[in-house]
Amino acid sequence: MGDACREQARVVRGVRMASCSWGSAAAPAARTLVCLHGWQDNAWSFRALGEAVAASGADWQLTALDLPGHGLSDHLPAAQFYNLWDYVSLVIDWLRADTGPVWLCGHSMGGMIASVLAAVRPDLVRGLVTLDMFGLATDDSPTDQVSRLVRVLREQTEPLAVSRPSPDLAHAVARRQRFGSPATAAANQHLVERGAEETATGWVFRLDPRVRLGSVMRLTTEQVIALGGMIHCPWHAILGKQGMFSQRVVQRGQMHWPQARVYWWPGNHHFHMESAPEALWNTMRGLLHAAADELEDNQNSQGV
Repeated sequence: MGDACREQARVVRGVRMASCSWGSAAAPAARTLVCLHGWQDNAWSFRALGEAVAASGADWQLTALDLPGHGLSDHLPAAQFYNLWDYVSLVIDWLRADTGPVWLCGHSMGGMIASVLAAVRPDLVRGLVTLDMFGLATDDSPTDQVSRLVRVLREQTEPLAVSRPSPDLAHAVARRQRFGSPATAAANQHLVERGAEETATGWVFRLDPRVRLGSVMRLTTEQVIALGGMIHCPWHAILGKQGMFSQRVVQRGQMHWPQARVYWWPGNHHFHMESAPEALWNTMRGLLHAAADELEDNQNSQGV
């Protein structure tokens, strides 16, 4: 699947987590970028970026995970659900099989997972890149928090609607685009090629319907501010100019997280799939190299 893509899988607590890698298979952990996709996407969210890594010939490896319930990874057992914190816990165990701390990159929900992980397990994360995500989704209203809790718990115990098969791949792509994906048709095709399969009755999505229920609870703004303050590794937030965040919201976040360096990139929420992936990789590689030099200088100054 995908030009120069290497398919792998690890079993984490009985759950098979698939991934695909581009670039140098011999790259050390210090030159490995582990990427986490957004809600209802899959590892091929990073296909264009991964192919840019491979084409650059750089001594880097990009490894993109399929989070549980997405892409080629297993669905969680019936008694488990897809809370943000559960994703974090599973990715921590996935990373612990590596030989050292890696660079962590996350888009949208993947950016939230990566941010929490960088805060709570700094030993596993060399540096953080968040794509069109800055912080976490919050809920400050006690009434809304309880309403969300009641809604999700109720939905967890009710039968979930299963989408009808699509007659062909093009129809499946159009369906994904029609039901809320802001990505272009070409980007959605990549996601559907990995996220759907052809059966005797047509093309069906592999996505676990329970993914759509979301987390039972969200943190408050104050809690998210405190969590972001625990991120001490290099943190680069690359945000779409037509993405989810306004400059006003980001500036307010930077008041609390001065360690985060923010960059604005042309494009929408899925800019990493659509807006010059080669240029994006060149920019990211420069940021990662600069951050690595900064880390080395800090260690030398501390006599490490």
